[in-house]
Amino acid sequence: DLCESPNISVEVNTDTLATMITEFGCVFVTSPSNSTAVITRNRLAVGDEIKVKTISRDIRGQELDHGGEVVRSRLTPVGKRSIECQVTDNNDGTYFVSVTPQQSGQHKLSITIHGQDIQGSPFDLSV
Repeated sequence: DLCESPNISVEVNTDTLATMITEFGCVFVTSPSNSTAVITRNRLAVGDEIKVKTISRDIRGQELDHGGEVVRSRLTPVGKRSIECQVTDNNDGTYFVSVTPQQSGQHKLSITIHGQDIQGSPFDLSV
């Protein structure tokens, strides 16, 4: 049996809302699909640290200038168990992902912001 709800009426004081938005300031919306990563090493070897600079961007593709995003990363050797990477928030919209591979071969490096892959993630790496 379906039951009907009474009509709901909502009143919004747009002047108060506009004032609150102005006092709050700019709202940045991070876009994982626009965010990018740059690997700083050309040669990857077992036991050498891999350091990846991750640049967070907004929905317009502009670089963000603040930290605080939920950035996670995992390195997965093909056919093996993944390991969590260290993520450092530089508080300027960039993050460093660091990991030291312990075995040679093909790996996948995934980097996510708020649980969503950034542009190009997961990345194919050969160690």
